Amino acid sequence: CGDPGYVFPMRLANWNEAVAACKDEGLSLLTLKTVEEYEANEEYLRLWGTLEGGNGDTGWVWLAGHGDGANDPWLWSDGTQINFPNSTPKDTWWHPTVHGDCLRTNPDYYKHLSKANCDWKLPYACV
Repeated sequence: CGDPGYVFPMRLANWNEAVAACKDEGLSLLTLKTVEEYEANEEYLRLWGTLEGGNGDTGWVWLAGHGDGANDPWLWSDGTQINFPNSTPKDTWWHPTVHGDCLRTNPDYYKHLSKANCDWKLPYACV
């Protein structure tokens, strides 16, 4: 399911497993570098997020971002810095609670980006 440019395996994985699974397919874990790119893909994120995560939550999907907990900068897998704004007229992007070193997203949560525990099992997409 999803856009023809995406591979969505319909299974849960921790962040490292998701990165490895995408790499095995010659692809990369989903990266959405700009607000415009993120907003253009919210429909797919919502669809993929309907798969219930390992902790019973729905709505969350892994992204190819990582960092050192509350410390900045956070980076995309290609090494570029994640530059989502701290706030926009629409929303505040970053959730203030830090659970870990891997990036997850939920376009319907009041904060779209969350620094999550890398061992959590979540859906993911490859590009």
